[in-house]
Formats: sequence, structure tokens, C-alpha cells
Amino acid sequence: MDKPAVILLIDESQKLALLLESVLEDAGYHFLWESDGITGLERIQETHPDLVLLDSTLPGMSGEAVFQEMMTNPQYSDCRDIPVIMLSAKRSDSSIRRRLLELGLSVYLLKPFGTSELLNIIDNVLVTSNIRGQNKKLQRELGRTQNYLENLVQITPAAIFVIDLQRDTIDFFNKEAEIQTGYSLRELKLRNVQLFPETYAPRYQKLLDRLRQGETILAEEIPVVQKNGSVRWTLQNIVPVEDDKGNIHTAQGVSFDITNLKEAERELEHRNRELTIINTITKAISSSLDIEFMFRVVVQELSQMILIDRANLVLFEVQAHSAPIGGHLTLQLDIDYASILALYRVGEGYRQRLLEHQSMKSTAAEWIVYSRRRHIERDMALSHFAEDKLLLKEGLRSAVRLPLVFEEKIIGVLELFSRKLESHAAKDLSLLEQVADELAIAIRNAQLFRELRHSHAEVLAAKEFTEGIIQNAASGILTIDRESRITTFNQAAEGILLWKREEVVRQPVQNVMDLSTLAEELDLADPFREVIEQGVVMSQKETVIRRKDDVEIPIGISIAPLRGNDRVVGAVVLFSDLTLIKAIEEEQQKLKHLAQMGEMSARIAHEIKNSLAALQTGIQVAQATAASDEDASQMDALLDEIKRMDRIVKDLLRFSREPELHLSLVPIREMLMSPVYNIRMILEEYDNIEFVEEYDDNLPELFIDEGKMEQVFINLLQNALQAMPNGGRLTLRVKKNINFQMGVETVFIEVSDTGVGIPPEQQERIFDPFFSTKTEGTGLGLALSKRFVEAHGATITVHSQKGQGTTFRVELVVHRPPETETGAESAEFFAHQQHL
Repeated sequence: MDKPAVILLIDESQKLALLLESVLEDAGYHFLWESDGITGLERIQETHPDLVLLDSTLPGMSGEAVFQEMMTNPQYSDCRDIPVIMLSAKRSDSSIRRRLLELGLSVYLLKPFGTSELLNIIDNVLVTSNIRGQNKKLQRELGRTQNYLENLVQITPAAIFVIDLQRDTIDFFNKEAEIQTGYSLRELKLRNVQLFPETYAPRYQKLLDRLRQGETILAEEIPVVQKNGSVRWTLQNIVPVEDDKGNIHTAQGVSFDITNLKEAERELEHRNRELTIINTITKAISSSLDIEFMFRVVVQELSQMILIDRANLVLFEVQAHSAPIGGHLTLQLDIDYASILALYRVGEGYRQRLLEHQSMKSTAAEWIVYSRRRHIERDMALSHFAEDKLLLKEGLRSAVRLPLVFEEKIIGVLELFSRKLESHAAKDLSLLEQVADELAIAIRNAQLFRELRHSHAEVLAAKEFTEGIIQNAASGILTIDRESRITTFNQAAEGILLWKREEVVRQPVQNVMDLSTLAEELDLADPFREVIEQGVVMSQKETVIRRKDDVEIPIGISIAPLRGNDRVVGAVVLFSDLTLIKAIEEEQQKLKHLAQMGEMSARIAHEIKNSLAALQTGIQVAQATAASDEDASQMDALLDEIKRMDRIVKDLLRFSREPELHLSLVPIREMLMSPVYNIRMILEEYDNIEFVEEYDDNLPELFIDEGKMEQVFINLLQNALQAMPNGGRLTLRVKKNINFQMGVETVFIEVSDTGVGIPPEQQERIFDPFFSTKTEGTGLGLALSKRFVEAHGATITVHSQKGQGTTFRVELVVHRPPETETGAESAEFFAHQQHL
């Protein structure tokens, strides 16, 4: 149980001390007393009370002197956070009171005063002191976070920099920036180093102009010239920074070295281009039976990556061969020569000419057939083949020749020539060999499987594509024949109507989808028969149908005739479940209504608040000149009513505004401390209500606005208390939970009572603004609580049975945000939760 707050009275009046000791001890405080200023000051330093009641006129040292000593003497520096209420029997000079308040005095209270007034002031001062202590703690945490961020900036693997947009200079560099550039910040400033290539300078100036206009630069790839002259590629995000007057003089940026990534991208791009070429060639030649077309496609695609000035395709059939080697690579083969099909000059347009029938002996093609290997001629001036000497005279300087192999037989040779020496890089040979393999397969299969393979593949692909579209469509699709029997029923239709495909195929569509409501609206006997018989399209209609489980749902439906062989053979039905859309529309209307109500409430509250202020001022002036105590008492009652109305107005204003969250990591029990303390103070007036607290072990911290969540649970606990006029049990329960639907860790915080319960018809409206089951109150408490809870991405629900009690449950998601995230940014962190 929490320790009671310690209150020290420093006053020479023993009578007052005895009175306050009784009052404060009854209120749950621990009371201490000193009768003079000197010993009182020593007692303050010794005990560090939670609050000091200090009389202004004391023997030995006046109360004002004691307070000034506390606030200014370094000896008492650890006592300056203790709140002090100054008690005075006479009204002192306003300048003295102002000076004391400026030094940190909490309240200046004139004697005599009522005990209830004093208790209220003490409660408020202690709450304020607690809040100030928490603020100082947060400030210390902020300082530590700032140091952490400064260290993080220096050790982060990303370069961080600041640009002076007026002088076009770099004002700040971290360690990684020095590594990326090779320069220190001092070198950059002294030597006026240009970090970018000259060709990039105009673009960089445009980039600076965009920053000066307030535009944020994201994912900009910028080359950087290092100190050693090498160029590194960086990916930079740069944000313009406004000063207090809204002027933009600087920009902050973060830079990542992506040089290795760019190189990998180029390599990947090269490989992707190869794969694209192979894919394009494979698709083209596998879908064609024209060998000349295949060859043309191969040359066209390869020329995108490889320098080709001429290409030959030599096709033949090998019937028998012998290969004795003698002298300098002399080959003898018995070959049945077929033909050389085509000769293309790339870049000058395609042209074909048949070459004369000639012996294949001592040619490059002979050597390839014999060796079954590719042949690369980097300089045709050094070639041993006679045809290369002729090609050399035409200006061709290098060649690559690849065998076309199918089922271990060489069926031809692909020859590629260039006017450049050594034009074919080693990395391109893999691509060429893959293309040669694909070309060989396509050529060999062209005559054998032309019509069968092409037509069969096309039919199958079209059928699979159509079935895939239907089955994977998000909308329900079914088709019927001329007798209105279902022939197709996709997965979405199963999900909407809850019928399985095997249950409905060949069944009358009216048994599955009863459109009698739509038929009555359109004055039709049967919409399905109307479409089939009249050949008309019925589009974008809304109606209601019953699913298999007899639940009625709204749908949007279109029906169109299905044609085949120039006649209507059935109909296709496209439909969607509109349940969610209707619910969203209803929720939007509700939200619009609430927004209008909030706006109206804000205007009314503003007007009332002005009037209340005038009334309160007038009554206070009249009270000061009241003719009798009875008149003054009546005016006190009026002031109390004005205060109550002011609270109602403040509730209206809070409800009309969107809640602004100030988030921090808070232990759950620490957050509940104030609501529990509040309810325990109230329960001291009850002897027939039991208060029970149940907490799971190892509860996590929550990323919340502590103040707003405290308001939620204070409201829930007080409501539960008021629901038990004849006594009962009030339970506060905190449990850890895993929400498997959302896939997150959550915490339940439940407030339960054993009171009268809430009728079902009222449960549906319990969170509506201005709805209340009590004779008093504005009906905004639970509405505000729900807004605060949902602003955190959390949920609040109610479960109640009449005569058995009520349970309110708040389910909060356990978030673990980055340490560098600010409260404002973290507020956006919950935005997505409101859609779950």
C-alpha cells in the first residue's frame, strides 16, 4: 500500500496544530508540527515532507524568511521542490505575495479558512507537485535521449550533414560523411572543395533551389567525388529546415553509400537483360514455325547487348562422319550439305542471299561439327579458315561461332561477326550458348510439332487463363445455361453465398440466389429469364438475398447474356457482398453526425462559457457587498452551480476537439496509481463496498498518454461505484493477453461491479455522446473515454447482465516504439490500429 503523504505545519498556534492534525490524519495524511521558523527549517531539511504549511509570522524567523532561505540558500537546494502553502492572518502587500509566488510559493492562503477548503488546496498542490516532479523526470530523460541521439549521429553507418542554403556550404559532417568523402569538415570549409562532378553541378543547383522552396528531397542518387578523385554513388534524403520565422536557411540530410549496390545493380541489370533476351527469344521462337523469323528475332535481340555487324545461320544434316586429324587441324567429314539459309547485315536492313553449293571441307563449320565446341576468332587476320580471309576484306574483324545441338546431334552453326577486334566479351558467351541451345530446339521441333504443339498450348493457356480469372476474381461470378441451371460457380461466390460449388452446379439458380425482391422492384417475373430471352444487360442493381444459412445480406448485382455461335446460350452473373460497404456508409453518417454535433457543442459551449464568466464575476462582486450572511450563502450556492456548469462546458469543449496525445512508456500500475488512489479516497465514505485489485505478474510498459488514460479509468471506477447504491464488490483486473486475430501482445484492464447492470437496449448506446443512465451528468464521460481509448489504437467494450453487474474492458496493444520517436510522431503510430 502507498505511504501517506507527509505534511509539516510550522505555526506557533498549538490549537491550530491540534485541529489540523485531526483533520489531516483523518484525510489519510501523516502530520508533523513545529512551532517556530528556525526549528521548522531544520525539520524541513531533516524529514523532506511532501508539503509544508508555513505561517507567515513565526518566532525566531518569519515564515517569509524561512521560505526565502529554502529557495535561495544552497544549503537547502534539495528542499526546493517541496511545495509550500503560506498561511497568513492578514492580507500582506501584493508585491510581497508576488515575490513569494515568483520564488516558487504554491499558494498564499489567508486565515481563517475552512478545513474542506484547505484539504482541496492540499490535494491540488500535491497533484501539481507530482506532475512537476514527473515533468522534471521527463526533462532528464529528454537530456539523456539528446545525448544518445548526438552519439548515434556520430556512430550511425549513414552520413549525416547540414547544408547552409545561403552560402551553399556544408556546415556539419558526421564520421560516416568524412569516410564517404575522404574530407574532414574543416578541409571542406577551408579549401572550398567541390564534392560533385562538373557534369552534375547544374542538377545540384536545381536541387538546392528546390530545398529553398521548401521541397523535401527523397531517394536522390548523387555522385560524390572523393578526396582521392574516385567517384562514389550515394542515396540522399534531404529535408529543408525552417527557422522560427518560417524562413529556410539550412537543410539536413542523410546519405548512404550505394556504390557497391549500384555495381550490383548494373550486374543484375546485365543479367536481367540477358534473361529478358533469352525469355523474349524463347517465347518468340517457340511460338513460330518460320525458321527465318526465328533467326531474325535471335539476331535482333542479341544485338541489344552484343555488337553484331553480320550473322550467318548454317543448317545441315549429318549422316556419317570420320575425323582423322593430320597436319594443322585438317578435318575430313562426309556431310550431306543442306543450305546456308540467310545472310543479314545488322544496321543496314535485313537482306537474304543464297550461297552457292560448296564443299564444307577446311571451313570453320567443319571444325565445329568435329570438335562439338564453340569457336572464337578475336582477330580474323590471324584466322586459319579460308572464308575468314574473304570476310576480312569486307571489313569484318572478329567472329564467334556456336554449334546448334539437338539430342547430341549438331544440326547447324550460328555465326556472329563484328567490325571490331575482340568485340565478344567472355561474360556474353553464356548468353550466346543459352540462345544457341534454345534456337536448336526450336528449329528441330518446328517441323515435327508445329500445328499440334502450337494449337494445343494456345488452347490450354487460354483455358487456364480464363479459369484463373474467374476463380480468383474478388467478386462472385456464376454462369447459367438457357434453362437457368448453374454451370460455373467461383470461389468468391462460395464465400458470399456459403454454398459449395459441387452443391450448386447443374441446380436451378433460383434455389441458390432468390431475386424475388429485385424482380418485384423491377416489375419482372424473373430477372435471369429476362436477360436470357431478351438478350439485354441488367447492370449495377442493388437488392437483398438470403445466404445458405438464411441470413439476409445486401448485394450489388449485374447480369449479362452469354453468347456462343451467334446466339444467347446462357447468362453470366457478377455480384458483390455490400454488407461491409453499407456498414461503412452507416458509420460515415454516424461520424458525420458526431462531427456536426461536436461543432455545434463547441459553439454552444463557447457562448455559455462567456456568459458563465460574466455571471461568476457579477456574483462575486455582489457577494463582497452582501447585506447578510444568508445572502452570501445563497451566492455561494450560485457560484457552486456556475462551477458545475463550467465543468459541463469544459467536457463539451473536450468532446468537440480531437484528442492530442503526449505519449511515453509508462508502467501499467504507475498509470493506475492515481485512479486507484482517487477511488480509495471516495470509498472511505462507504462501508458496504469491497474494492479488489487483481494484477498479472510481469506486466509490460504501455506507450500511452498517461493523463488521458488516467481520466478513462477514473471515470470507469467512479461509474462502477455509482452503479452499486446498495453496496457490492468493485474489481480492477489487469491481465496480459495475446490477440491472435491481430497477431499482437495486448493487455486487458477490466473494471467490474456487482450493481444493477445495464439493459441490452442501453448497452448499444452507452458510448453515445449525451446519453446517460443517471439523472445527473452530461452523458459525455463514456463518450470521451471511448475517444481517448480509440485514439491509442485500443478498444473499449461493455458486458452487462441486468441485476448481475457490469464489466468494462479496455484492450491496449503493447507497442515497443524506437527510442528516437517523439510523442507527436508516435501519435501517428496508432493511426492504423483504428481500422482493426
